[in-house]
Amino acid sequence: MMAAAHGKLIADKNGCIRLGDETGPLIIWPYGSKLVNLGYGKFKITNGFSNQSVLIGEEISIGGGLYEVKSTQVTPSIPHACANHGYWLAGPMEVK
Repeated sequence: MMAAAHGKLIADKNGCIRLGDETGPLIIWPYGSKLVNLGYGKFKITNGFSNQSVLIGEEISIGGGLYEVKSTQVTPSIPHACANHGYWLAGPMEVK
């Protein structure tokens, strides 16, 4: 069974995509997810698990689970600047 988390999708000062705020968990998106630069500072993420899209800055509910330990099976590897505050392994999501 998946857990659920709710909050604003943000990009921190290092470009790490987090849930809530600068101290929220880094979101690890499923295989096949895409990040698209729409221009004018807007970015869209399409979740490879459910094919749903969200803009950074929108409120979402997202399934998955919180982990405190950095996964070695994530590719590409998680940048050091993003490797704090835990990780949310993303599942299905809903835009609020």
